[in-house]
Amino acid sequence: MPVYQGPILGFDAAGYSQQPNLGQAAVQELIQDELDRAIGKLRSRIGHQIWVNAGDGGYLAMQGDVELGPNVLELFSEHIRKRNAQMRQDALVKMRYALHFGTIIKEQGRMGPAVSGDGINVLERMLTLMPRDRPGQVVISDHYRNILVEDAGMNPSRFQAMADLIDKHGKVHVVWNFFGSSFGVRI
Repeated sequence: MPVYQGPILGFDAAGYSQQPNLGQAAVQELIQDELDRAIGKLRSRIGHQIWVNAGDGGYLAMQGDVELGPNVLELFSEHIRKRNAQMRQDALVKMRYALHFGTIIKEQGRMGPAVSGDGINVLERMLTLMPRDRPGQVVISDHYRNILVEDAGMNPSRFQAMADLIDKHGKVHVVWNFFGSSFGVRI
């Protein structure tokens, strides 16, 4: 069973479940189209990728250098911003994002392809617990932030401390607000 470790991005489309089924399918198609465009510009740096469709968004796991997460996110959010600039207010796609560096396991289960691992679990909890009133916000795990600052030399001023998130198991998740010149929001 293949085990992958690397950057994992979580995507959540705000208001998704209030849309009719055709609207939901259109948002999911838009997310995958814009991700494909963003990844296409970085394809040479990605060893392997796995997309997990979660309905109102999904999870993208990649093998490659540690900066892939922020790089893909920046390109993706730029595409969404340009698309939204051309749309009516009621047709805007408002996204929230979570980033983590972790492990996923991909295997062929009895019911079809199965993806599991701590990386997906951490991102799911981060997206569930993060504030919903800040479209465009990016929350990053403390683990991934430390990798970006210590190993990749990213400027620590791009991260703002947030209140820790406590999941349903009582586990504390130290998270940071993350922003760049073209993505995220300051809090």
